[in-house]
Amino acid sequence: MEQMRQEIKDHISWNYGPSAWEEVLQIEARMRRQRKEELYKKQERIDAIINFSIGGVIFILGGGILLLVFYLIGKQQGRW
Repeated sequence: MEQMRQEIKDHISWNYGPSAWEEVLQIEARMRRQRKEELYKKQERIDAIINFSIGGVIFILGGGILLLVFYLIGKQQGRW
């Protein structure tokens, strides 16, 4: 792997000049950063969906329990 990379470096440096190799390295670094940011944003979206879903379930269960309590209190007092 390292030998192949050295051959590519030599080829690029010979045909396009030494600064071309530095440009290739900068492009690779930019691509790695961009990929890392994309993965981070994707994970944030997944976390947000999970949190919203859990919050929704808790909200619905809490509302159901509250209505059940009101119903039982009203039934005990003879209002239902």
